[in-house]
Amino acid sequence: MPYFNDVERIRKSLKTTDLKIAEKLCTELAAKYNKEFSVLKESIAREQEFPAVRVQVALTPELIPSVIPKSARSTFPSVALTPELMAAVISLAKRSILKSDDAHRDLVTGFQLPDFNILTASNKHEQDLAKLKTACVRRDVSSITPALLNNLLRPFSASLARLLANEADLFNFKLEILQARRDATRELLARDAVDGSHTNTVAPFVALNKPEPTLTLIRLHELWAKDAVRNPKTSDGFLATLKQFIAFVDDKPAKDITREDINNWAIQLATDGYANKTIMNKVKTINALFIVAVDNNLLSSSPSSRIKTKGRGTPAKVKRAFTTLELELLFKRPWSEQTKPKSTETYQHWIPAIGLTTGARLREICQLLLSDFKVEDGYHIIDINEEAEYASVKNESSVRRVPIHPDLIKMGILNYVEAQRLSNPEPGAMLFPELKPNNKYNNPAEKASKWWARFSDQMEVTDPDTSFHSFRYNLVKAALEIKPDPGKAVRFALTGHKDTDIGTHYYPKIHGLEPLVACVNQIKLPIDITHLMD
Repeated sequence: MPYFNDVERIRKSLKTTDLKIAEKLCTELAAKYNKEFSVLKESIAREQEFPAVRVQVALTPELIPSVIPKSARSTFPSVALTPELMAAVISLAKRSILKSDDAHRDLVTGFQLPDFNILTASNKHEQDLAKLKTACVRRDVSSITPALLNNLLRPFSASLARLLANEADLFNFKLEILQARRDATRELLARDAVDGSHTNTVAPFVALNKPEPTLTLIRLHELWAKDAVRNPKTSDGFLATLKQFIAFVDDKPAKDITREDINNWAIQLATDGYANKTIMNKVKTINALFIVAVDNNLLSSSPSSRIKTKGRGTPAKVKRAFTTLELELLFKRPWSEQTKPKSTETYQHWIPAIGLTTGARLREICQLLLSDFKVEDGYHIIDINEEAEYASVKNESSVRRVPIHPDLIKMGILNYVEAQRLSNPEPGAMLFPELKPNNKYNNPAEKASKWWARFSDQMEVTDPDTSFHSFRYNLVKAALEIKPDPGKAVRFALTGHKDTDIGTHYYPKIHGLEPLVACVNQIKLPIDITHLMD
């Protein structure tokens, strides 16, 4: 039991460990103090009955010797900052943090903190540890205040005012206290890692036995979410897959989930009609969760590693290019008959045309800025990048420069861009300001995607093997018909496909824009779009 415990303090004051002697001393002291209390009580009563006349007198230096006895004027002795005192205070600083934490942990058999409280405590301890680490590195002892030092020195009959130490020794003393607090916080995090299990380092009694805490899949998901900054859409998809898996295994604890459970889940997904690629991605999601558990020493291995998903589920649906008839239906719109589109509908006019002539993905088009339309080496190009805060591309190869097709220029895209620049001169202005992202996932293509689904149905282009992505296949198909063949590297650089043989992302930097421009100029579109703004 620590010496500063109340029982030990009484024993030290009475200078005995014999219970009978202690009881006798306590009785004598109680009688003494009761007698003194009675005298004071009578004195106060007399003073209230016959109030004394009080005269205010200034306590001058000359008056002090006659009023205050010499014995009372003597000061308390100074205390040297010895290595033994330093070690004792530093030990107390560490124990005080751990003992404070014990108050919030299990002191009754079978009690354990709820998961939510454990996570809250863990977050608080992580924040405290980060601050203490920074302070130790910077040797910033400002958090070791005089009040804190006095509290730590008081059990040793010392105080900061009576401490004999030069500035350097005092600074090193504070720094060691700071480091002790850091080490104690690390120990608290170690407790949190095992879900609040009791590790009593203060009192000498044996730690109480309690049930082993349950490591749930939801707890692992919270660790996964803290592991790195996650895209909101990715995080939501992850959680949806996790809930699906939890329902399948009937919310088993993480340590009880077996390889067979995950394998059976993959079989069930295939039975439910999921595509092979979808099953593979779902199993990867669960594996990512168990990897976090292994990395945090919560599990020894992942039951989902190397689960075979090949051949399970339906084959991935292969999309196709639009036929000429489908393209004619999609580009047969009201404004092709001398009716100009409304200002809030211009994206509906230009996005399909840009998709057909560039092969760009829907989001790549919707996130374009006016500044992405440039002239380089004398050629008009569209710069597809991730410079805008809401911009996103599929992979590194998707960042590219695409020469503008002559038919798109004839249709009037450059005139539209210039008109938009005059009305929206501020930096970062969008090509289609009506698509400004204000949704949960900060995705500028959300509105256009919903419009396209309705519009293609209205135009009776409803084959499930087609989508907006089919414009991309139309461009690839047209590029493959060029004679002589410009080569795979040029085609991949144009569409942003990844080529393992050649770094297609850097192709224009190596070879310049000429091969890409030559390729685009030779692409013959399946339909004529130049008349759409006549």
